[in-house]
Amino acid sequence: MEKSQGNKLTFINSKFFLFVVVFEVLILFLLINNQFFPLYLAFLTAQFFFFFTTAVCAKKLHYMKTETQKCLSNYHKRISEDERYIYELQKENEILKKGKEQSSRLNHRQNSLTMEQENLFSIMAHELRNPLNSMIGFSSIMLNEEYKIDENELKEIICIIHNSSRKLLCLIDNIIHISTDKYTSTSLSSDYCDISHVLQAVSSIAKGLTKKGENISFKGDINDNLPEVYADESVLGKVLSDIIEHFVYYSVNGEIVLKTVVEKNYLSIQVGSNSVSERLKDALLPFIDEEAAEREKNKLSSAEASGLTKIEFIKYSLSKMDALISTDTYSGDQAALAIKLKIKG
Repeated sequence: MEKSQGNKLTFINSKFFLFVVVFEVLILFLLINNQFFPLYLAFLTAQFFFFFTTAVCAKKLHYMKTETQKCLSNYHKRISEDERYIYELQKENEILKKGKEQSSRLNHRQNSLTMEQENLFSIMAHELRNPLNSMIGFSSIMLNEEYKIDENELKEIICIIHNSSRKLLCLIDNIIHISTDKYTSTSLSSDYCDISHVLQAVSSIAKGLTKKGENISFKGDINDNLPEVYADESVLGKVLSDIIEHFVYYSVNGEIVLKTVVEKNYLSIQVGSNSVSERLKDALLPFIDEEAAEREKNKLSSAEASGLTKIEFIKYSLSKMDALISTDTYSGDQAALAIKLKIKG
């Protein structure tokens, strides 16, 4: 647009200049025999040199203007390229920064998990000593030739060693399970059995888990002489350990309680907390609400969890034991998750 307007103005100026030249040449011929001819000729000569100088200067200025515009164009182009380069560098820097932050978070999480596992193992070492000491102590009595043992006492000692070994095995299985943080569907071998040693092992796990937090404690309220229930001993211990670990994670403070209640046709195992917080309500939701369970699954999937989620593993395992799962309350406002196992008979 500007170029076409410039060409139009140049064309008009050329016509005007031609008109002036023709007009002045005509006057020159009219004054050729006049006394003012030399003066007018000198005026025309001066005018010619003026116009010539002006034209040369205008051309020079036009050239300088063109070169200046080219320089400015190249300058703006370089600025644009530099800005683009700076923008790309900033993007790369942001990507590197995010990668560094993510790597730092992963390292921090890995270090935290490592420290938690180390703390858990050191705490659990004390719990492992109890059944081992019991087994060593009573086996030493059996090996002592000076100590006479009657048949009933021998049977009682063997029963204690047997129960201690079962508790020890269950305790080791549960420690390995919560340490690996992997959940897979396994074939269950459910049958009517005594789960007293399972609950004792889970109580030991709970003591270790709650000792990691300064404001959280554990209390076991387990009845003596529990009836046999339909369950898989090994898997039940893992399920209860996972539930307690879940409650510990969501509890800010207070007391985690493991309680047994004998009901008609069922043994109710209640895991709860008296911690008053919205987080504790969130802990119960995935067990009873499918939408909340799906959110829990998506959250764990985004953290690259493999296999089943913790909630899925618990639900799947309990369903295979024909167990009922519900929320319950006891001691006022203390919320609990109740697992009901069928009683034999």
